[in-house]
Amino acid sequence: DEMMGDLYKKTEELIAAAEKCVESGDMNELAARGHEIHGMTGNFGLTALSQIAETMRHQARGGLPIETIAATIRQLRPVFANTRETINNWIKE
Repeated sequence: DEMMGDLYKKTEELIAAAEKCVESGDMNELAARGHEIHGMTGNFGLTALSQIAETMRHQARGGLPIETIAATIRQLRPVFANTRETINNWIKE
């Protein structure tokens, strides 16, 4: 429970940080947050989140328009919520 709680908290913090980077337009920070989310969620086998974060990282490194990256980042919260619900239901069983 503690480990999953930490994962949820850190993921939430990183998503919020990525959203703030969109506001500032800081591509280096966007790439860094994408890298962190990708690695952390990948280590836990959360492939949907990991793939979105990897896309975000590539977009930021490639200098794609901020609107494109923002659209990718907007996918993180609903996928995270769905993933979290799935994990919590699995743990309860």
